[in-house]
Amino acid sequence: MRTDEPKLRITRRYKTLPLEAECSACADARFKVPFWNGGRWRHMPSHEVYEDNLQGQFEKHVIDVHQMKAGEENGGNEDS
Repeated sequence: MRTDEPKLRITRRYKTLPLEAECSACADARFKVPFWNGGRWRHMPSHEVYEDNLQGQFEKHVIDVHQMKAGEENGGNEDS
């Protein structure tokens, strides 16, 4: 289910570790933890590290995609 406001939605977990997520407002914005390697751990997993990684990817996506769209909807004029 898509929403107007972008939010990070966890779509895949291994026990309590978040592995993959998506943007709730975009059909094709998916984020993966790069430490997950086809079912094999490259290091001892940490919930905080994985969550921070997904959050960082999502925040970059929001800046790159959603703020650009908001600027286009306002006629491209953003007052600072």
